[in-house]
Amino acid sequence: MKFVNSGQFKKGNIPWSKGKKYKSPKNSKTKKEMYKNKENHPHYSRFKKNPSQHYSNIHKWLRKYFGKANKCENKKCQKKSKTFVWANISRKYKRKRDDFMMLCQSCHIKADKNGGIKKSNVIHS
Repeated sequence: MKFVNSGQFKKGNIPWSKGKKYKSPKNSKTKKEMYKNKENHPHYSRFKKNPSQHYSNIHKWLRKYFGKANKCENKKCQKKSKTFVWANISRKYKRKRDDFMMLCQSCHIKADKNGGIKKSNVIHS
């Protein structure tokens, strides 16, 4: 018994679209046209409005001018972690060294959970 697929294109049949030209709706815009105004783009955020405030740009700036984080500046640190990162204190991402501190990974996670670290607990060297 041979299986015959009735939906299969058979040799010699003419496709329904032969000779027809595609016409896009008059009001449709291409994605390029739609997103010419960047604010319409779905991935547009406050960082895109001001690229100098973008998370990665600020961290590049920190590494360039202040180096890689190499210690924990939290007075209450328990010295558990050996991985250090730059952490934002005010959560406003200003380009000021006073707005950032070096933290070990353990202190950074605690700070994020507790809503930040008080400036009084910061050791600046």
